[in-house]
Amino acid sequence: MEDPIRFDIWCIAASEPERRRQLEEFLSTQVPNRQIAEIKREIQRSVTNRTPLQVASGLGWKNATTILSVVKGFTSSQQLYQEGLGPGKEFKVSYCEKHNLFHGGSLGCPVCNDFYAA
Repeated sequence: MEDPIRFDIWCIAASEPERRRQLEEFLSTQVPNRQIAEIKREIQRSVTNRTPLQVASGLGWKNATTILSVVKGFTSSQQLYQEGLGPGKEFKVSYCEKHNLFHGGSLGCPVCNDFYAA
């Protein structure tokens, strides 16, 4: 039997210095061993190219929605994906307007279908 679906958050970094600093701090707490120089490069790439960067992964629904509301304060756009999917991936994804969620599979939105990690 399959495990319940988990979620990833992708965002485009904001260009304002204070919001970028907040994103740096947030990302450094998500993966503690990550080098700040690497985080700054990823943020700069996101700002310059307007490309999303993954800010959290493998989340249950409640945690994903909580973190999504937090990162809205210091990113310019946010997207919630089923774990393992993401912008630019070669998988076909569908979108659930009710849950603002990009998801894969033929069974529809995992939140609507109550098949997700809480």
